Amino acid sequence: MFAVVPEQGVVANFAYRYPSRAAASSAANVLRKDVEAAPNLLDVKMLKGGRGYLLKGDEGDIVFWFIGTKNNSLSLVLVNGMNEKEATALFDSAIRQVSDQLIDPVSDLK
Repeated sequence: MFAVVPEQGVVANFAYRYPSRAAASSAANVLRKDVEAAPNLLDVKMLKGGRGYLLKGDEGDIVFWFIGTKNNSLSLVLVNGMNEKEATALFDSAIRQVSDQLIDPVSDLK
């Protein structure tokens, strides 16, 4: 799913299915490590069903990533916007919808 929300930003939701829960968890952990190593990372939040990351974009924009898993599925949500308040509201709304479908928090998986 990809959507442009006027005055707030862009939201994209990516879903990947793996052969097993362990494979989905492994993919999530690789992504988490990459995002957590980014020099423009501003904040990490533990959220229902995964973790949320706040980054500063190259053009002064705000970038949110959500990485979560459920069983053998990996869910990634990207929100990008120029206004931090509006992008945060959009991210919070998107995550509420996505995380209600997730039960295996990525933070609990090693």
